[in-house]
Amino acid sequence: MPNAERITAEILAGLPPFDDALALRTYQHLSHTPEDRARQERDAFEAHILDTVRMALVKAETDEQLAELQRAVSVYAISYRSRLYDVLTARSKTASAFITGGANFPTRRNQKALGVETRREDALRKYVKLGRSRVVDRIAALETPAQKSAAIVRRMCAEIDKDLATIATIERGDSPGFDVKAFVSSITRIVRGLHRKGFQAEANAVLDHIAARREELGIAALAKSSIWKLRTDLETEPS
Repeated sequence: MPNAERITAEILAGLPPFDDALALRTYQHLSHTPEDRARQERDAFEAHILDTVRMALVKAETDEQLAELQRAVSVYAISYRSRLYDVLTARSKTASAFITGGANFPTRRNQKALGVETRREDALRKYVKLGRSRVVDRIAALETPAQKSAAIVRRMCAEIDKDLATIATIERGDSPGFDVKAFVSSITRIVRGLHRKGFQAEANAVLDHIAARREELGIAALAKSSIWKLRTDLETEPS
């Protein structure tokens, strides 16, 4: 997998430098160590972008998708940082009595400033959810047929694995009162559904997965199931 740290470094290098002066002003009246808090804000921003890249890399497999990932995360980083600056600007107008001293502390004005900060933090959180989903959507839009097929197989196998695990516990006698037939029927519906919708290759891949997992778990169920005939029929169909 491509190096997330390298991609992040390239994205950050393409942005204007982080506004350390703004971060420092933000904590002048909030911290005894404003320099440290300012540095933490910059580090947290960079860590957030790295985390976003790592999240998106799971979806990116082709060169085209990797290039789109870098473009999409760059756009996200710019918008995210702009909203972060809005938060810091609002926070810079707040103060702590522990830093400024209690005498003539502007309580009402501080409460109003804290309200603005809270609203901007909420806006930033909402953007994170929306912005990150847009990054993933841009990469997903470039999915190849093979990737879409693999995603279908992964999703179906994840559902089937739950049923196979349950069947294994029933056959061992660890789940008295449960009927194997219900879980076998669930697996059968999934495979037949794929076949009926024209996903023959995917159905074959799922059947291969079922066969392997049955052997691993020592399951007797499904041995005589009609689903195996689906794979035989597909293999004998003319291309």
